[in-house]
Amino acid sequence: MRRRDLLLGLGGAAALRPIGAAAQDKRRPRLAFFVPVFPEGEISETGGNPSYRAIFEELRRHGYEEGQTIAVERWSARGDPARYPELAREIVRTQPDLIYTVITSQAKALLVHTTTIPIIVQNVDLVDAGLAASFSRPGRNVTGYSPAFSGIQLLMKRLQLLREAVPTVSRIAVLMPNAAWDSDSVREFREAASGTGATIVAALLRDPVEPEEYRRVFAAMPDQRIDAVWVPEFLPDIFVHRHLIIDLATGGRLPAVTGWRDATERGGLMSYGADRTAMGRMMADLIVRVLRGEKPADMPLRSVDKFELVINLKTARALGLTIPPTLLVRADEVIE
Repeated sequence: MRRRDLLLGLGGAAALRPIGAAAQDKRRPRLAFFVPVFPEGEISETGGNPSYRAIFEELRRHGYEEGQTIAVERWSARGDPARYPELAREIVRTQPDLIYTVITSQAKALLVHTTTIPIIVQNVDLVDAGLAASFSRPGRNVTGYSPAFSGIQLLMKRLQLLREAVPTVSRIAVLMPNAAWDSDSVREFREAASGTGATIVAALLRDPVEPEEYRRVFAAMPDQRIDAVWVPEFLPDIFVHRHLIIDLATGGRLPAVTGWRDATERGGLMSYGADRTAMGRMMADLIVRVLRGEKPADMPLRSVDKFELVINLKTARALGLTIPPTLLVRADEVIE
């Protein structure tokens, strides 16, 4: 395959900038955004993602405005993890001043090719992932923030909120690609969930995970006597199809709990996850500090403890559910 065809196929059109544009970029910092799912157009101040919108707003407030004082390149795997290694290689080849990414596997793919370009990672426990030596002194070219609690704690918190909202729930379907079901983190969650009195039912998605697979597993749920759907947020395949998942849950009259606010706005029963706007502002602060000369190895990791609970009361009513007032008053937002 010709090199130009390869680059275009990888979504790396930014690497093919005109010579004049490249010359201009030398006079201002270049930021590369490497994301697993979102289309490149959403990585902006005017895009639909609140985290990226907050990042660009905050950068502009600090004097870093795209096209004026910084240049921005956007790279998306469009939900295909198999593209991470090649995209990482191409991003590093362009030698940006800073790379921003959001998941462990992308950061590790980048580190194969660079130990010097600063990498800022969002929403990952960097020490646990082996990307930083310690919370106070990362020691490498990677810094970022870790949620105040994550992993099994966060998964169990969502399950607890679901059972609090719908006490009669007993059989909960967990959407999961076949390959992920026996991973350590999912096995730990299954074991912990069994102690709550809920029965976790595998809604396993066969490869390739396409829309028809979701329709198949949802069609089987009535025979499985499923009461609710619990949707993991850490898998790209699931995230790509989150709107379809909510539509199928709504059509099947099943309450769904996720980590995504937009899924609840679309008709899911509830979501619980990090405040994406606060997250974006914190990440922008780290970007500014690196652009002004700080080294990631010396920058203590940040911790985000602002999580938001969103409940769709309209969906609850449509499902014939009465959400306990004690839960409603704790919600950050109730969609009427």
